[in-house]
Amino acid sequence: MSDYEMEKQTQQVEEGKELLIRYGCEPPIAFRAGNFAADRNTFRALKGNGISMDSSYNASASKGAGKISETGINDLTEFDGVWEFPVTNFI
Repeated sequence: MSDYEMEKQTQQVEEGKELLIRYGCEPPIAFRAGNFAADRNTFRALKGNGISMDSSYNASASKGAGKISETGINDLTEFDGVWEFPVTNFI
């Protein structure tokens, strides 16, 4: 996801959401970027599509963690109206 500008991310999320609904699923409320490759624009794209939870933060994945938080996160954190549930924790 982070390879794309926010407009393209928004379109991709919208398309995926519409496909799930078309095939009988409830509207999604959670998301995880493939390869954990999210950035702050991903949260804005999710918020714009009514998705309020994400689990794309993985401190051990080199592609996206630094694009989400330069200081790292270790707990539930809100970014741009979307709750991030990190999938890894380190002490």
